[in-house]
This record gives sequence, C-alpha cells and structure tokens, in this order.
Amino acid sequence: MSSSKALVSLLICSILLTFASSAGVPFKVLNYQAGGNSISALLAYDFSNSSYYLKPTSPWVQALNFNAKFEGDNELQITITDATNQRFTLPYSDPFPYTKELPPLQTPAYTVNVTQEPFSFAVIRTSTNETVFNTSGFDLIYSDLAIQVGFQVPTKYLYGLGERRSNFLFRNGTYTIYNKDQFPTENGTANNQLYGTHPVYLMREASKNWHVVLFRNINPMDFIFDEENRSLTFKTIGGIIEFKYFFGDKNPESAIKQYHRYLNGVALTPFWAHGWHQSRWGYRNLSQLQTVVQKYHENNLPIDTIWSDIDYMSNYQDFTVSSDFDPENFTNWLQSSPGLHWVPILDPGIAIGDNPAYKAGIEKNLFIKSPNTGKPLKAKVWPGYTHFPDFANPAASDYWGYFCNSLHDMIPFSGLWIDMNELANFCDGECDVNVTSGLTSDALPYVPSGGNLEHKSTPLGAIHYGGFLEKDVHNSNGFMEAVATRKFFTNQLKKPLPFILSRSTMFGSGSVAQHWTGDIFSDYDHLRYSISEIFNHQLFGLPMVGADICGFMGDTTEELCSYWTQLGSLYPFARNHNNYSSIDQEPWSFGETLLETNKAALGVRYSILKWYYSIFVRNGGAGTVFRPTFFNFPDDDNLLDLQTQFMVGSELLAVPCLTNATNCTANVYFPNASKFYDFTNYSTVHDYADANTTVNISVPLKQMLPLYIQSNSTIYKQDVTGVNSSLFLNNNFTLLIAFHQLSDTTYVAQGTILGIQNYSDENGVAQKCTGASNCLVKITAVGMTNGTAMNVELNFAKYDNQTVDIEPNQITKIVFLGVKTVPCAVGNTTCNADFFVEKDLSDSPLNVTETTYKYVLTKPTTTPVVVEEEEKLLFE
Repeated sequence: MSSSKALVSLLICSILLTFASSAGVPFKVLNYQAGGNSISALLAYDFSNSSYYLKPTSPWVQALNFNAKFEGDNELQITITDATNQRFTLPYSDPFPYTKELPPLQTPAYTVNVTQEPFSFAVIRTSTNETVFNTSGFDLIYSDLAIQVGFQVPTKYLYGLGERRSNFLFRNGTYTIYNKDQFPTENGTANNQLYGTHPVYLMREASKNWHVVLFRNINPMDFIFDEENRSLTFKTIGGIIEFKYFFGDKNPESAIKQYHRYLNGVALTPFWAHGWHQSRWGYRNLSQLQTVVQKYHENNLPIDTIWSDIDYMSNYQDFTVSSDFDPENFTNWLQSSPGLHWVPILDPGIAIGDNPAYKAGIEKNLFIKSPNTGKPLKAKVWPGYTHFPDFANPAASDYWGYFCNSLHDMIPFSGLWIDMNELANFCDGECDVNVTSGLTSDALPYVPSGGNLEHKSTPLGAIHYGGFLEKDVHNSNGFMEAVATRKFFTNQLKKPLPFILSRSTMFGSGSVAQHWTGDIFSDYDHLRYSISEIFNHQLFGLPMVGADICGFMGDTTEELCSYWTQLGSLYPFARNHNNYSSIDQEPWSFGETLLETNKAALGVRYSILKWYYSIFVRNGGAGTVFRPTFFNFPDDDNLLDLQTQFMVGSELLAVPCLTNATNCTANVYFPNASKFYDFTNYSTVHDYADANTTVNISVPLKQMLPLYIQSNSTIYKQDVTGVNSSLFLNNNFTLLIAFHQLSDTTYVAQGTILGIQNYSDENGVAQKCTGASNCLVKITAVGMTNGTAMNVELNFAKYDNQTVDIEPNQITKIVFLGVKTVPCAVGNTTCNADFFVEKDLSDSPLNVTETTYKYVLTKPTTTPVVVEEEEKLLFE
C-alpha cells in the first residue's frame, strides 16, 4: 500500500470515531486548507449510507478530494475526485474544452464557502451576497457506478441542459442526457433526449445578474429540476464531479461568451454555407440533382448547395459512389456550375465485407472492440453489419482522412454531413450475441433514462483505445469523428474554414463542426420547437444551426411549408430537407403561394446575407446570433419565457407564424423604452415613451415574415436581382441607419461592415477576419437637430488595432430612419414625428474607407414611399 493510500485509510478510521453520521451526506471533511487562489479538503466516507444505491458492482468511493480553484475573476472550477483511484476524466487540452490563460486574480466575482460537518459547499456572488449554488441539504453519492450531486439554484430561470426538443425555459421534470438516435418531444420524463451532450445551464439570479455552469462530465446522466424548490440534481454513472462556473453581468451574453471561449471558440464557416441548401433522402441519381438545381434557376431562386443523403452510395457503403451518380459527369457538372456546392452524407459505420475501408480498418486495428469477443464490435446500420472506427485512437484520424480524400477524388464535395454518429445501431448492444460480457445496464445501481442504455446503441462495456469503456466516451463519439473530419479538411484539402454538419455533438463541438436539429415531423409543433432548439444551441456554442425546413417526416402542406420557409430563411443554417416517403416540398412543389413565399423569403435572406455573415465574424468565435429577445432586453421579465419571436443579432426582430391558420396573425412584444422600425416601410412601430406592448399583427404569405429594426443599429443589404448563389453577390450596398435618440438634440446609430471584397475567398476570410486579425469596419452615425434640419456625420473607421486594410466596398444608397429636425424630448412623438430620408448615391457611391461623410437631412415635402419591388420578389 502506498503512503498516500495508507494515510487515507488511517483518516477514514479516525473520521468514524470523531464524527456522527449525517443522512444523505456520508462524507466528512478532513485536512481543510484555504489558500489565496484555492480551497482543498479531504473527504472521508462514514458508511452511513452504505445501502443507498448499493450493488456489488458499484462500491462506494471511501475518500474524496475536494478542490476549488479560483481560475480568474469570473471563472471558478470545483472538482470532487477519488482520492485513491484514477477515474475517467475528460482531458484538459485541445480538442477538448479547457481553461485558457486568464489575467491574474484580482477581485473575484465569487466566494466559496465549505461546511465541514456535514460536508457541503456554496458559491456566492460577492457583489450581491447572493448564493447561486448550494449543496447543503442534498444527497451526495459517490460510488463507482453511481454519482449524485444536488444543489439549490437562486431562481426558476433555468435554460440549456440538452440536447432536447422542448421549451427554452425549463419546467419541472426528470431529463436525460445520453446521445441517442431518437427524436421525441420532451415532456419532463426521462429518456426523451436527442443527439447531443450539453450539461450546461444559463441562470438568471435574483439580482438579475447571469451566470453559466457546466457539469463537466460526459457519462450518461439524468438531471432533475424542481422549479418550486429551486433545486437541480445530477445523477450519472461515471467520471467525476466537476463544475465550471462563469460569472457574467446583467447581460446573459457576458457569461455565454466566457463559456464559448472555454469551449475553444466557435468555428467560422465559409460564406457559401450561409446560403440556401436543398436536400432530400430520395434524390436517387445525378439527373435528379441536376433537375432540382435547374428548377431553382428556372424559377429565379438562389441555391448555394445541393445535398445527397445515403442514396449516392453503392449499397449504402461509406466512401463509395453509385454508378447512378456517374462521378465523372458529376464532377464536370460541379466544375461548370460556379457557385454551386455539393455536400454528401457519411455515417461512421463501416460495412463488414470486401471493401477497402473495412480491410484497412481491420489491418490497422482501428475499430471499437466487443466486450464479448475482444474482436471488432458487430453493429448494424444502413449497409448491414458494420464496425465503428474508434476515433479515440490517434491513428483513426489518418485512416478517416485517407478515405474522405478518396471520396473527394471521385467527386469534389465542399463540405461533409456526418450522421448516425451517436453511435446509432439497429441492434440493442452488439448484434448476434446471446450472452453478454462486460458492463451492462443491469449492473448499474441507477440507470439514466430509466431503461436500457443499450437500446438502439452500443454496449456500455465496448472497449476503446487506451482501455476506455463506451460508457465513459459514448457521448464523445460524434465529437471525435468531427475532429477527425476537420483535420481532413484542414490538413489534406487545405481548407481553413471547413463546413461539417454533425448530428451528434457535445460541449466543444462548435469549435470543429456545425449542427442541425435532426429528424423532425412536418407539423406546427415542430415548427414552433425549432426556435427554442436554435436558442439552446446558441448557448451550447453551436450558433450555426437550423432545423429541416418544412419538416423531414410526414407530409407537409403548402401553407405549413410556406410559413416554415419564412421562418427558416432566417435560421443561421437554412436547408429544406425531407425523406423519400414524404411528398415533394421543393419551392415549386405546390403552387403559387409556396413559390412566391420562397422568392420573397430567400430574396430577403440573400439581400442581408453579407450582413448576417458579419455577425458571425464580429462575434470573433464567442457569442450568439439567433437570440431570444431577452438576450437584448434582459431586464424585462415578460420576455424570459417568450419563444414566439426572436432576434438576429441585436438589430433585427422577427415574428413568424406558428399556428395552423390560413390568415395567420401573431403577437409581437415590444419592450418598454425601446424603439423599433418596420424593416419594409421604415416607419416607427414602437417608441421610447411607449410602455411594453403586445401587438397582434398579420403574417401574410407570398412575402417575408414581419421584421423590425431596433434603434441604434446599422444594417447593410443589397439588390439581389438575378443572383442565383452567394458567389454572385456584388459589393454595392444600401445602408440602413436606424437612429437612437440620446437627448433632445442628439441621435446615434452604430454597427459594423466587413472591410473585405470577396466573402467567398475562404483563405482570405480566414487570414483577414479570424485569429489575431479582424476585418471589421466600425460605422458610427451621429445626428444633431438644429430646428430646421438634422446634421449627420457618418464615420467609417477600423474596428481596432487588429483591423486589416479596408478593401473597397460601395454604398449606393443610405436610408436614415428615425430622423427629426427640431429638439424633442426622448420619446415625444407629438413635438415632431420622426420620418425617414433616402439618399440615392448611385451616381456617386460612397466608398467604405476611413473617413467621415456629412449630410443635412430635412423633412421631405411629400411623404416618402418605399418602392415595393425593393422588398418583394427580388428575383423577377
């Protein structure tokens, strides 16, 4: 016995003599130490709860190390680990999330209090003395296969903890986190989880400050939320107890950005990936793909990417192409179609049989091993019996990259779609095995999901490289496949901005891949839930996300598909996708209503596409894009459970139709003291003096959904007539300047524009707009009223010292919104109603360069009218 283990044994004997037992917390504190930047303690088990979750397979851990590490003024790590044995712990290095170098500790936002008998700990926000996390009074269980930790939270305002299809704000219930090939709607009972592991939550405190907490554990788990008692309890089957805290201010974005940096940031995607995508499981040959693209062109609709589901493969086998897709002609077609991209699907299962990928995997010993035979695990997916590459094996990346490259040599794809990577399995555990060996759900004292974890999945005892078990690394399989796929793009194809759409994710996946919300039905419930799902993934660090527009399963209708297209055209990732057994849902598949709605909605998307992309760039790898309204108005309690509207950045407010109604109306909520303008006619729809207001509005079809611009914003958009893909968008813009009133005479609007010309140059964007460089140009407009006019100074300047040289872009029109000419109290609409002014600069465009432009704005003698064709049917 080592000296440290002997000391632990001695301390355990001592603790049994000196402390009485305490129900629920059978651990007592020894050797408590508090230093400048940390607190540590040894916890000893007192055997008082020996019958709780007791199984021979899961002995209690008898000595624990508690550590609180003050990593930065706003970042705290707390761990509880086995003092004598090494347990599975997620590595603290790339590609996994880890704490970055932070400024020296000066004034921590938090205090940690440890109660020694019985053991508990609490985290307090120092500035408000509010306890934000307190384990006192909750069971603490730490056995080999059952860990439980509970705590009090400060309010009921809990968000995150996924992946699931539910309301954004949590309700009471038991919820599961375990990546699985299923797609239920959440109802507060276990086993309704989806494809991703994100045990992280966003919480608003009573003081209206915000914080984020990550339970840094990827084992299968349940958590239980009690809204009334404000309690949260995690139950898992392995790993360690580790919490990472991020303290923000009264804006939730402040905590979320810290969390995203911890996750290694958010990967920027190529510009074309932000265009429109068309996909279907059921495009069975090259001719069908070509016909779909041709119909987009014939109907004057833009398309950037055509997708292929498993139809393109030979016998559904990875890295093969069916003769029906004629690789030579396919390649020629792509190369002769500028601006068109192709993204195929890949599943992780490698077909067992006479094929190169199988042979190489066997030869290199790269497949996950069976706990029953010690040989490669036998599973079943689309091609039949398969083995799964073990992406925990460092050699698997080269193997995967080699075969991805072989597929690229056959047909040059632009991105990859990696699916079924939870891992999904058509057998429960291993196929064709009657007697199982190794760890199973039956051996667990507590089974997350309340059932059989092997159902449609892999055995918990499957063996990975290094001896790790599937129970510990299952939820990282999709993440590690995405890491290997990204290495292929960056190392072999030399692409600096890969586009990888992954179904299975975990915390940190956004640094290497993107996501869609998986299988959904064509109905209004799934239309509605798509908004909250996208909200959640903004928190999870996967902002480039979308749902299958018009639905994947079942038959859509023209009305539903039209409303979904209005909404989906503003998803960060916008793809129409369904399956072979459903009716057609391409834009021309029904009639005039769907077609004209597509023209209008896609017209608006492409007209603001460069501005929309600029939000991702200006976030610099941390922050949200598609937001709940309260992210921009966090003080308004009425917004905290509102998910029927959303904002794009801080500038645009959107209101979709979410109900089955031919003449749809929707409620839009405007917060108190805010000002919004109509995106189409530039009129003021809510002013500063107006109280918070809910307005019922019409959401007509054959046009875009209602959009509103928040004051103190600038948005740049462009004419997209004749544009059939993002490649052909020019650099001539209309600049919308939405004024915010600061005082009786002073108005301001601020924003950014990218100072680059070629958004489609991936190397250029990566070099100029990411890392230590940025390509942001700051726009500031200041207006001063003098009684007869508004004098405006419009300034363009480099965003900071890291901004690269600004490349030429031109403003051919400016629209000033919220103009007044005489001094007025803020919000006073009677003294001088505001108006908009258009400046047509087409004969002498304004150059976006470091300079200041001056304008004198006066009230038009006649009411200005927006030309309708600018906002409607932009492709005719």
